[in-house]
Amino acid sequence: MTVHVTKAFASDFDGTLLFDGWFKTGLLGTGRLISQDVEAIRAFRDGGGLFGICTGRALAGVTEVIGGAFGLDFCITVSGALVVDGKGVAIESHVLARDLCQGLVGRYVTPGVLAYLQGRSFFFLGESNDPMVTPIASLDELSEDVHSISFGFEDAECAAQCAASIEEEYGDVVSAFLNVRSVDVVPVGCSKGQGVRCVRRHFGVGAIGGIGDSFNDLPLLREADVAYALDFAPKQVQDEADVVVPSVAQALSDLAAR
Repeated sequence: MTVHVTKAFASDFDGTLLFDGWFKTGLLGTGRLISQDVEAIRAFRDGGGLFGICTGRALAGVTEVIGGAFGLDFCITVSGALVVDGKGVAIESHVLARDLCQGLVGRYVTPGVLAYLQGRSFFFLGESNDPMVTPIASLDELSEDVHSISFGFEDAECAAQCAASIEEEYGDVVSAFLNVRSVDVVPVGCSKGQGVRCVRRHFGVGAIGGIGDSFNDLPLLREADVAYALDFAPKQVQDEADVVVPSVAQALSDLAAR
């Protein structure tokens, strides 16, 4: 049954709510939440608003980091390929075919390139000391459906070239989202914006606020009724926002007052 609420807020995770995370250290379990943001999330939910994460991460990479810091009403994971409610029940799910995954990995994993395969949890192609990922030697070892593949590069230029190449060669079946030095690959049609539309339909939300800090957040900002960008985001991202803010806490305060 659809529950009608007035406002909801979808926040990007890495670099927006979680800082010094895996994109800098290579370890998913690292990073910190800002106490003012956590308090603002709790207050927003206490006031009747819905709060959720909108990320390229797998679900486990969000819930295990958040722990009991605050509750979630929804989570748009792996760039919209898997959307779940606050209990982790799937609202919408899209899967990458296994042979397609094999082709992408074979084409783009070269020396120096990291590959994460994401379902509800993280799998790393190779050896890893990260307790939040399961290392695998090949895709034959995967124990669950793959919703997304993320490739990590040593520099932004290589990441941008990979994203363009994937769109050119596989654009009829996948979408590739650039995130500074990484590329998130999901089934075609999936995006953070599509995930927001799913949440809007499921919960009957009147107005949705969305916040991000990077290029892969543009679909989220474009779909949100009120789009927020952090003040250190690239200019193109700030230009797409309705409001530029220094924190998630400030964005939540602004949306609550509207």
